[in-house]
Amino acid sequence: GGADDLVWLGNGGPSTVAALKSAMDRVATDSSASSSDSKPVFDLRVAAATLLLLGDERNPEFEAIAQRAFLAGDDGLRFTIGPETDGVAATLSAEEGFVRLLGLGAARAFDGAE
Repeated sequence: GGADDLVWLGNGGPSTVAALKSAMDRVATDSSASSSDSKPVFDLRVAAATLLLLGDERNPEFEAIAQRAFLAGDDGLRFTIGPETDGVAATLSAEEGFVRLLGLGAARAFDGAE
């Protein structure tokens, strides 16, 4: 889909359209995006659960940990690049599931070190 200066793309199963519409609604109501000065030049949003669908046959243990970490659905990752007064700013934001992933990975490493 597209509107004015945005292009939306989605790929996946039956729930993709609903997830894409939900994301579009959230962006439309996001107060930080209302000012033309604050609009990023590049804005990439990804749900980690979507990436897990791609799978990695070489590392099934990581895939199991990641599925457990992102079980609650808080798996959003956002990367933006936007203008600043004196240059350009890049921002990477991750939801709570990524913190859980780090914790589960650290716990696994600690258990394996004993």
